Amino acid sequence: MGFNGKGCHFPKFFNPCSMSASKSPAPLLAYFTAFFYILFSLIPDSHSMMVAWSWVFVWQVGLFCPLLWFLVQLWDNRRLYLLGNGFDQGLIAILISLGISTLGAEFPQQARWQAWACLGFIAALYPISRWLNSVTGRYRLFLGQGYLSLAFVAFSLALWLSRTFLPEIERLRDLGVDGAVQQFDFSLLELRNWAPLGHQNYVAGYLILCLPTLLGLAILHRDWRRWLWLTGG
Repeated sequence: MGFNGKGCHFPKFFNPCSMSASKSPAPLLAYFTAFFYILFSLIPDSHSMMVAWSWVFVWQVGLFCPLLWFLVQLWDNRRLYLLGNGFDQGLIAILISLGISTLGAEFPQQARWQAWACLGFIAALYPISRWLNSVTGRYRLFLGQGYLSLAFVAFSLALWLSRTFLPEIERLRDLGVDGAVQQFDFSLLELRNWAPLGHQNYVAGYLILCLPTLLGLAILHRDWRRWLWLTGG
């Protein structure tokens, strides 16, 4: 528990500055938003599942959570706290271009899905930015993303080994190939690490984005966790 200086106690992972009442549903919506973010970061083959029924419905519900979180915070505060530094104007331009491209899209249903995803991401920026106003809030978000990055690395490697690497080694051995491990061909796209997002390029991009977080946490911590972050990186 923490204290916000206004006589209001709040849960450890949430900044109460965005809540005008102790019964605000904002913390619950924040938890749901985090849950869906973790779910679609780690669930196997999420790239394909997000465009197939009934998972389309699941991720659309997940993207509704940050939008509802934003609206609840707006209601609690009776005002909109802007991001500043020109980011709000940039988001307005993105929303306008998003509306134009969606209206003129060749595949309108898929365009609406992607537009809904973009709206959810934009909506999440505003309540999350309130946490970033404090050192504690920034640290907790940074730490949470670090642990998610570690989970992603471990889960990705486990899935790739069990579903791609080991079956391919077994296939080569069944064919009588000598030194099956040495003959494993990493140049083939289908044999590269696809897990858990479902596509090799997405996984590579996500892992690259994880590196600054893990490196930053390794620099920040001076205890045993430093080796944990370095191992993940």
